[in-house]
Amino acid sequence: MNSDLRFRINGLNADLQTANGPLPIEVDLIYSQNSLTDLLYGAPLHVQFSGARVTGSNYPGMQGDAFLHASQDKPFTLTAEVEGIGLEDLIIFNPDSLKGSSGKMIGSISLSAHEKNRSTLSLKLDVDKPGGTLQARFFDLLLPYLPQLKDDKRLRGLAAQNEILRYDNAHIVMEWMKPTEIKVFLHILIKQYNIDLNLNLTIRMDRESSFIELGELLGFIEVKAS
Repeated sequence: MNSDLRFRINGLNADLQTANGPLPIEVDLIYSQNSLTDLLYGAPLHVQFSGARVTGSNYPGMQGDAFLHASQDKPFTLTAEVEGIGLEDLIIFNPDSLKGSSGKMIGSISLSAHEKNRSTLSLKLDVDKPGGTLQARFFDLLLPYLPQLKDDKRLRGLAAQNEILRYDNAHIVMEWMKPTEIKVFLHILIKQYNIDLNLNLTIRMDRESSFIELGELLGFIEVKAS
């Protein structure tokens, strides 16, 4: 902590709690651009970070900016550049569908979290060549929407297999701008099976939620392909 009450933390370790147990996270550097006393005068505290990733990951992780307010009437906002996150680092979130997955994801994340149900989230991630691997059972998640796709039969066949598939590239965009609606676009190219999947989804929730509650709402989500 500096004399002007700015802080700097080199090397931070914490556990992110998931439904399948804790996920250890490390951050190389966190520091404030302005004084903590600014919070007392209604100004946001500007915090920057770099090297945020799963502990022990071979990927560089994320860097970005966060703005915190003392007042609960103002949102917490975060923007991050994803320099590299391994799909293999996220297996804990859904082991059944992601086991054996790999691929370096790059892109951006923008979050505004507000306790009065006005949260927003924008996420764009790409896996460029050479791509990576996916568990065939990953496509189980897409089965409800396959009747509307030309790749219906092939994807249903793949979903029934217990093997690891190689994909050439992937792209996902998620936009949560309305309290009860999330729009998702997913692209995966699997040249081995001549599959070029492009899927648009609209996820509808039966009640408004803050970002923190989203994980608890997953059992109430109604998904319709658009």
